[in-house]
Amino acid sequence: MFIIVNIDNTIANLKPIANQDIPADLPEDFYFCFSKSLMFRIKPYPGAVKTLKYISQYMDIIYTTARPTEMAFVTVRWLEINNFPSGQIFFLPPEQRYFSDAAGIIDDDPRVAQLYRGQESKIYIKTQPYNRHVKGHRFGSWEKLLKALYHANENF
Repeated sequence: MFIIVNIDNTIANLKPIANQDIPADLPEDFYFCFSKSLMFRIKPYPGAVKTLKYISQYMDIIYTTARPTEMAFVTVRWLEINNFPSGQIFFLPPEQRYFSDAAGIIDDDPRVAQLYRGQESKIYIKTQPYNRHVKGHRFGSWEKLLKALYHANENF
């Protein structure tokens, strides 16, 4: 069993390094606007590591990102440095992030949520200004998602 977890704007807070709200549809050259050292200064959203460590006790994690493959080293090292649980990483545009066998999907991109129309119970949306219209389980903070997961697990 596995869960899909998006990186940028879901577990990684890009807003501070860009000094602006980041849209879901990032320009192709977005990641090349920043030095690799600046990319390492991206901070995880509070509670993301703890929540994913909890999830990893029950299922495998597959990370997805729209970052270009040239950013693979930086991406892998960022996950390691920030103590995220290990998992495969797929470098895919949002339109290709459909995994029929996934137990759940944690993402911020409305295009990914659209892929799972009719399966809203599988998708967990990290609330951002550009996705307020998207259906699925919404969470503003990782701490709230973790509490919900703890509660759901108590009922098993």
